[in-house]
Amino acid sequence: MAHSTMHFAIGLVSGTAILLPSVLRGMTTGKKTSKDTGRMLAVSYALAFVAIIPNLLRHAGIPDSFCSGWWMNLFLFNPMLDKLKPGGLLIGELMILVLFVTHYSIIITGIIKVSRLKHNQPISELFSKN
Repeated sequence: MAHSTMHFAIGLVSGTAILLPSVLRGMTTGKKTSKDTGRMLAVSYALAFVAIIPNLLRHAGIPDSFCSGWWMNLFLFNPMLDKLKPGGLLIGELMILVLFVTHYSIIITGIIKVSRLKHNQPISELFSKN
């Protein structure tokens, strides 16, 4: 059975992979990406929570036969990963660490990009409510 940190990390990877292209497209075109970045983070953490629902049910006392049924593959292939990869605590922790650093660097890059955009604009536009 795979560890719940690995399932959590797979949810984070899925959410990041789905919305990272829109964030990067926004950064390369020069538009503000705060909404895209926020959406990417929200979807990533929502999918990470969805990925560990069968593990949470198992720890809540629901029978293992229910939590490892084929219908639980709806939660980012949780039972299939349990059968393929036993353990995974260290792998999951490393994946989560890499994703935290990735998310942090995306946020910092966006902040730097917005501050550069603001300083290249006239003073009157810096204080406008756009």
